[in-house]
Amino acid sequence: MRFSDDGAYLITLGERIILWDVSERRRTASARFSHASSADFSPDGTLLAVKNTSGDVLVLSVPDLEEVTRLSGARLGEGTPVRFAADGTHIVDATWGGALMIRSALDGTLAWSEMGDRIFRLERSRDRAVWTYDRPMPHVRRWPFDAHKPEPIGFYGGPFSVALSDDGTRIAGISAGLEVSERQADGTWSSPEQVFPAPWDGSAHGLCWGPNDELIHAHHSTVRVFDDLHSAPRLMRLPFLARDVAISPTAKATAFGGPDQGLVLDWPLVLTSEIPDAPPNEHEDRITEIVNQARQRIEQARQRKDDPPAPN
Repeated sequence: MRFSDDGAYLITLGERIILWDVSERRRTASARFSHASSADFSPDGTLLAVKNTSGDVLVLSVPDLEEVTRLSGARLGEGTPVRFAADGTHIVDATWGGALMIRSALDGTLAWSEMGDRIFRLERSRDRAVWTYDRPMPHVRRWPFDAHKPEPIGFYGGPFSVALSDDGTRIAGISAGLEVSERQADGTWSSPEQVFPAPWDGSAHGLCWGPNDELIHAHHSTVRVFDDLHSAPRLMRLPFLARDVAISPTAKATAFGGPDQGLVLDWPLVLTSEIPDAPPNEHEDRITEIVNQARQRIEQARQRKDDPPAPN
């Protein structure tokens, strides 16, 4: 799920790639692409790059979603999300095998690459001047990559989700809870501080930064907006389980995506200081059941390991 840089369009991924007109709240075009997993608009909004779980990249024209080119993911695999570079003609992504790549969006020609530890996550600042990826610990790197070294960030572990602030001076991630690291005056990065004890419970966490450095976190059906990282968040309840959140670069709309439904709301959101407990949700119940079953299997395996061997 992604807004175009001018805020005019929103792309959503499911059984079909769907382009939405944000101001009119209507679908304008759609295209087929099996197992699409990430997407990004070019800075001028004329191209859309979509990547699937096989690592294939489909480049489409906007707004008609006609195919421009298709890049094979053979020998690459799913890897990270795909993102456009600032020049609008190159895409950036990485493989789980550890290749960080810059390729032509039009013919796939490799412009630059770097090998290292595996990479699972990749994100950019709004202006594409600052990027973050994990190897497996998070690193921040300025553009162009060949002129700047990666700067390590000391998260407890590789984050489950990451988000860069618009100016690239803050990185949020789900690691030991929801944590934030900030670039300091001397250019180094602060030790990550926990903002909220967000759990690692097997369900998705949506993260993004607002236009005035608000941090937006969506987990299960609860949205938390941190206006100040040292104060309690303001809250909102969604009618579905959220997997993703995005805010328009023009700060006029916020989108929330779930497994099979979504919602676009005007920004700023209508929030409150507290919300009642959520009603029972069959999806949350199923998540709890799966987690409990996994814990039981782990405990049973541990007990079997500790049991003395049976006599011959």
